[in-house]
Amino acid sequence: MNFNSYTLILCLIVYVGLVALFATTIVIITKQTLKLMRVGVEDEKIKTEYLKNKGKKQSVIMGIINLVIPVVACAVMLTLFIGSVIVGALSDNKVGDVPVMKVVTTASMASKNEKNEYLFDNEINDQLQVYDIIFAHKLPDEKDLKQYDIVLYEVEPGVMIIHRIVNIEEPNEKHPNERWFQLQGDSVQYPDKFPVKYSQMKGIYRGDRIPFIGSLVVFMQSTAGVLCVMLVVFAAIVMPFLEKKFRKETMLRLVSMGLISSEETSNSNDVQDAPNQQTTIEQPLYYMAATADTDGVGNAWYDSLKGKKGLTFRQKHDLASKEVLARYKQIVIHLYKIKGLHVWEGKQCETYKKGRTPICKIAFRGKSFSVYLALNPAEYENTKYIYTQTTAKSYKDYPMAVKVTSDRQAKWVCELISDLANKNGLYMYAISKLLTIKGTDKTLEERLLSSSENTKNWFKQLTEYLLSIDGIRVISSKKQISYKIKNKNIAKLKMVGKTLNLYLALEPKKFKNTKYKFIDVSAKKVHAKYPMRVKITSDRQAKWALELIEKI
Repeated sequence: MNFNSYTLILCLIVYVGLVALFATTIVIITKQTLKLMRVGVEDEKIKTEYLKNKGKKQSVIMGIINLVIPVVACAVMLTLFIGSVIVGALSDNKVGDVPVMKVVTTASMASKNEKNEYLFDNEINDQLQVYDIIFAHKLPDEKDLKQYDIVLYEVEPGVMIIHRIVNIEEPNEKHPNERWFQLQGDSVQYPDKFPVKYSQMKGIYRGDRIPFIGSLVVFMQSTAGVLCVMLVVFAAIVMPFLEKKFRKETMLRLVSMGLISSEETSNSNDVQDAPNQQTTIEQPLYYMAATADTDGVGNAWYDSLKGKKGLTFRQKHDLASKEVLARYKQIVIHLYKIKGLHVWEGKQCETYKKGRTPICKIAFRGKSFSVYLALNPAEYENTKYIYTQTTAKSYKDYPMAVKVTSDRQAKWVCELISDLANKNGLYMYAISKLLTIKGTDKTLEERLLSSSENTKNWFKQLTEYLLSIDGIRVISSKKQISYKIKNKNIAKLKMVGKTLNLYLALEPKKFKNTKYKFIDVSAKKVHAKYPMRVKITSDRQAKWALELIEKI
């Protein structure tokens, strides 16, 4: 392997690394941008752009230009690349019957040296500039070569010289069987050091050239040029995909805002081809609790989901009937009696765990839902419970599947959850503590359901913003919901009486004498991790709360 080969391999390794880094960055930015779009952060911008372009008539000419220019640019680059490869491949071979292109890479033929009187006496003006592309023709027979012809010859493997014949030495005692040719560059004062044999020559120049384009060909022949072409190909593949993603999400947000109807999206392939696309960010239990009284109805995007397959857990939840949601809520409330319960909502199901102990999964199926419990089905044979044993790999830790199609089955699931907790030694809050006369022990969910519409809206704004943070982790319990990134505390939400309170992991002393209204609770041990308490009692307070979260 020569030096160029090593250089190419090294550059390819670097290129692969850069492409991997670039692709990872693009994926992260795209996911974050789409997440922000789904929670409505970009709604104002989308709305403004939509209204701005709504009255404008799409220019056919501009549409054609926008389509043609990238295609032409890619075609030109690929043509240059392919041409450069061909030129490079033929550089070491003698030219055949078909002329081939060669690139002039030195200035030895660019001008007339005043010492070379023969150029002026014979009015020779066919000089070649650096980066001219010349067409090399097949060599004539040796006897037909004449003085002042421009020929290409090889001085060593891979090194080509384009010079003019200034003298021909016929066969003599030194070289009885061949002619020797003395060559010289027009810009050079002296002839080449060694005479050239006919066998060294590769082709002859007859005056056909393309000026200056050779610089592009040389670049394309270089390692940087090869990598540039590969990057363009990568961008050509990725960018339309990203554009389609953003356009699809924009259409769904326009439907969500009620600016267009779901019927208007029927002609959009982006929306039709993506039944799995979520129209809202996946929310935890408490987001459902704050909006459950609407039964998922009233949203502009609700009708657009009907009849579609491959919907997410949240979309199926929002399409469920009031009866199904009531059973779902009954089971979820019972689950939250387990102290320290954690919940994760995925695209297809909700997962409940206590530490590393699996509890159950909930997945909507058709017009009902199923609860997959971490119980051994064999232990419940010949009992009143109706269940099936699942063998799906994704549910290996939850082998007992109960399809909840009636209130009785919902009650049975609650009994099975209690049995599961007892077997695993998990503490469950007493039923008497869930609801008291004074309401002091109500769960966060119950307090939200009985709170004002403004409080529900403020809660929704805060949870949507917190969930849009990349890498956020949700830890929910009976009376509060906490947000962390790995082990870093961010915030927690809690209902105190009828007021929504946000506790932030910020140092209160740093925000004294600012516009923000808060209470310093750092003296209390229970709030040591979240020493700043903000009461959300107005839209302004909610706005300030979002600003404080952003500062974290």
